[in-house]
Amino acid sequence: MYDFKGKVAVITGGASGIGFALADRLAGLGCHIALADVEAAALSEAAERLRRPGTEVLPVPTDVAAERDVLGLADAVFNRFGHVHLLFNNAGVALIKSLAETEINDWKWLLGVNLWGVIHGISAFLPRMEQQGQEARIINTASIGGLAAVPEIGAYGASKHAVAAITETLQKELAHTGSNVKTALLCPSYVNTRIGASERNRPERYKTRPSTATPRNPHPGPAAGGGGFEAGDVADWVIEGIHADRFYIFPPGPQLRGVEKRFRNILRAAASRPEP
Repeated sequence: MYDFKGKVAVITGGASGIGFALADRLAGLGCHIALADVEAAALSEAAERLRRPGTEVLPVPTDVAAERDVLGLADAVFNRFGHVHLLFNNAGVALIKSLAETEINDWKWLLGVNLWGVIHGISAFLPRMEQQGQEARIINTASIGGLAAVPEIGAYGASKHAVAAITETLQKELAHTGSNVKTALLCPSYVNTRIGASERNRPERYKTRPSTATPRNPHPGPAAGGGGFEAGDVADWVIEGIHADRFYIFPPGPQLRGVEKRFRNILRAAASRPEP
């Protein structure tokens, strides 16, 4: 069993949704929390809700798409606590559009947060987490939509496929070097959060034509197995996954049907390829 008491956890996208649920669970288990989010007011409110005896909470306004912000986050956390045991690269945005409708600014915005946010987090924290010499973990939030193609969320899915690939590669590299840092890949399906209102945080420079915006909450649908969970459910899977030292952290139930279908199709195609 993993002992969370006294550990330091850094959570991006921590002011709401999965990020806040994780922070709340971890604070309850005795972790000190560094909370990062692009929404300063929501971040301040979330930090106040998390404070309790024995738990330090450090709110740091952070745009994970900006390298300087994430480097500043790392400086603030290490200066305050001296070490980091758990890094959750969790911040994310979503958009429902067909690929034909998806504009370049949509791509820049989604990849900036969902992909570059993870890259910036790894780059800013991993070297210091290795140097501190204590056991540590990096948990990256991908999606079931990052393991199977889902219509209407192509840009989102592309960003999450990339996060899955990066995390799987990182796991192999850290194991090969005998690093004190481990990693895990969180793949939720549909979760009842405010990710469907991501437009509220889209920078002005990445705005697109209003007529193409689709302000609906993204739902993986039957292609990815469907389903729906609360953010607290996801936090519970993560805590259990850390206790069990799991790399893949998936939702329960039939959520992986789309993923299973994808790999069956790949294996079927490989088995039927002509002999050279």
